[in-house]
Amino acid sequence: MGASSIVGATDTLHVGTYNPANMTHTETPSEPGWYPHPDGRKGMQRYWNGEDWSGAPRKAPPELKSSGILLIVVGTVVLTIVVGLIMQSLY
Repeated sequence: MGASSIVGATDTLHVGTYNPANMTHTETPSEPGWYPHPDGRKGMQRYWNGEDWSGAPRKAPPELKSSGILLIVVGTVVLTIVVGLIMQSLY
């Protein structure tokens, strides 16, 4: 399938090359997980259990933009340095 996955606490969200608009009736996801809605409903997902689509769609979680990821990484590095300096000054 060529999709990457993000593992959550209880489910998997598949993102990447999966495109429901390009699916035929014989082409379906192979791994269970949340996928973009198969009828192309924008912003909606359905769960594929490995054999069939679930009955209940859900809203797709908001996408984290690359600038948000960069901010999280930089913030974590800065916080680690600050905590390290504080700990060093205590001993």
